Amino acid sequence: VWLHIRNYYLLVYSLLSAVALVVVYFRTLITAVVSVRAAKRIHDSVVWKVLRSPVSFFDVTPIGRILNRVSQDQQTVDVQMQQTTTQLLQCFGALFGAIGTISYATPYVIGFLFPVSWIYYKAQGLYRSSSREMQRLDSVSKSPIYVAFSESLNGLQTIRAFRRSNNCIED
Repeated sequence: VWLHIRNYYLLVYSLLSAVALVVVYFRTLITAVVSVRAAKRIHDSVVWKVLRSPVSFFDVTPIGRILNRVSQDQQTVDVQMQQTTTQLLQCFGALFGAIGTISYATPYVIGFLFPVSWIYYKAQGLYRSSSREMQRLDSVSKSPIYVAFSESLNGLQTIRAFRRSNNCIED
């Protein structure tokens, strides 16, 4: 009898593990495909809009700022979007699983769920505004580096003609 019960639990555990493996595989596959499509769509849209911008836009906006913004946005979509989406799905799965389990075990907890959710909503609003400001400051601080790099590339022939390569490398 003991051997039969042990085999039953082993079979259930194996089936649950196999289902989890299949779910993780498809989740990873779907997020990878969606991330690549989003990256391509955003890249094409940005290139289209930059190439169709009026010349006055390039007179006012430094090339370094444009490069910084485009490369930062593309890097975010290419690298961070898939990881963030995967983490979001994992967090939602864990959250709904925990809420379902707790609600089943102690139903009166559901009454506390809405006030706590409202508090979290207000807290994330404060976080998002400060996070947005930090990202803006980070972007502005990187612009001079891109400007110096793009100006050096644009003036590369002049720099080499006057044999001032060492001066640019030191800067």
